[in-house]
Amino acid sequence: MDPLSALSVAAAVIQFIDYSTRIVSKGKELYKSADGALAENIELETASVRLQNLSRTLKDSLRANQQPPKEGVASKSDGALDTICEACVTVSKELVDKLENLKVPEGHSHKKWKSFRQALKTVWTKEKIEEVAQRLAKLRADLDTNVLLSIRESVTSSSVRQDARFTSLDDSSQNIIKTLLKSRKALQGEIEAHFNALNISVEEEHAKTRIALKSQAEEHYQRRAELHILVSLSFENMTHRHDDIPEAHRLTYEWIFETSDAVKPWSNFCTWLENGNGVYWINGKAGSGKSTLMKFIIDDPRTRTHLGQWTPSDALEIPAFFFWNSGSSEQRSQAGLFRSILHDILQSHTSLIPTVFPEEWQKALELSRHEVSADPEKWSLSRLQKAFKRLVGCASKALSYCFFIDGLDEYEGDHEEISDYFSELSKLPFIKFCIASRPLIVFKDAFCDSPSLQLQNLTSDDIAKYVEDKLNGHKKIRLLAKQDPKQVRKLVGTVIYKAEGVFLWVTLVVTSLLKGCSQRDGFPQLLKRLNTFPSDLNQ
Repeated sequence: MDPLSALSVAAAVIQFIDYSTRIVSKGKELYKSADGALAENIELETASVRLQNLSRTLKDSLRANQQPPKEGVASKSDGALDTICEACVTVSKELVDKLENLKVPEGHSHKKWKSFRQALKTVWTKEKIEEVAQRLAKLRADLDTNVLLSIRESVTSSSVRQDARFTSLDDSSQNIIKTLLKSRKALQGEIEAHFNALNISVEEEHAKTRIALKSQAEEHYQRRAELHILVSLSFENMTHRHDDIPEAHRLTYEWIFETSDAVKPWSNFCTWLENGNGVYWINGKAGSGKSTLMKFIIDDPRTRTHLGQWTPSDALEIPAFFFWNSGSSEQRSQAGLFRSILHDILQSHTSLIPTVFPEEWQKALELSRHEVSADPEKWSLSRLQKAFKRLVGCASKALSYCFFIDGLDEYEGDHEEISDYFSELSKLPFIKFCIASRPLIVFKDAFCDSPSLQLQNLTSDDIAKYVEDKLNGHKKIRLLAKQDPKQVRKLVGTVIYKAEGVFLWVTLVVTSLLKGCSQRDGFPQLLKRLNTFPSDLNQ
């Protein structure tokens, strides 16, 4: 149908919906009222007749304006308008039926119901009233969104008023049509504002997405650059020496976490962990068990606990390096020391990599952004020294270092130079070193003022535990002990005396004695093995 015809039908629909809504709203109010007064039959009659007239007007208007569909925007809304009209007629029938039931039949007393509220409850539930109200609201919304918007787009106020059919409409219909046309501009403004807001929102989301994607990409590039530097610092046998050192025998080395005594004095290690600075020097003969003790200290959780008194545990790093003169060039060189320690710390604190390796980082990051694989770094000692200096320069309350360096005497470079280097670094705040080595003169001079201990003077009880556990674990020794316990005690005592604190010598001797037990040696043969065993490991 043409736009004016559609507007005429829409006006009739609006009149019907508005009046029906008032009836339903009145019913909802009376439901909430405590003593709704009985309505007169004349009021119910008026409402019923008015509703039937509006329904009839709606059907007549729809019938009069129906035409074969034409091309255009208005024709597309005809189906929706027909559906709305049919739904309105259905609601009309329901409302008229309810109103008719509410009227008091002629000749009956008003005492049939005490109040209109009571009557309303009898013929119409509260839920049904709410359901009809929702249906009317939906019909009004459908009329606005599916029909009136399309009609307004294809008609102007002046063209409608100049149409002769407009003047033939009743005043109410004319006023409704005028109101609908006046609201066209406002509605268009609302729609435009809505779409503008939607476009802005979409653009903002797109911007956020682009930023997030860019951030994710940059994070990916940074991870690749970090990995490149960490992989370049690592070397194949970086942890082999630590892994190859034997675990401390059961209940040995426990004294390191105890207070020293007058018989076997040493600088209290726990006190140094908790409050000390500078260097703590563990020295001892070759084979006395320095590396085993260092591994025991590093791996024992009590070390971190005591260091927690010096600096907060979550701000502490305990890097370690074990020099080994029988290992690879990295295991006995200063370059290997730097690479190992730098790798260990930067692996846990990747945010320090740009500070410690500024040039290498920038180069690796640019290559990563271009998806180009960088060649492994060829580290010179000079570059590593500068990087290590930057690393220790990062030490603070937020990140403190307690370095453990074992086998300094097995370092292949200048011993005086490296010991002075560590001594100078240990003067910096939030940094200290625990260093183990043989008691060479160069180290005695370098660490003479540092707290220290001489290991071979403190391990006699540990050696006794080890020898007794190993020998008593063999059934041959247990059998001999039953026969002559004094001989077993003599054997153990001789091993401890001849060891002179050298744990490695003890392990070799015990291995030889256990081999003799397996060959059914008696005490004379076992003592002979012990007495003929070289007292010097170099023999």
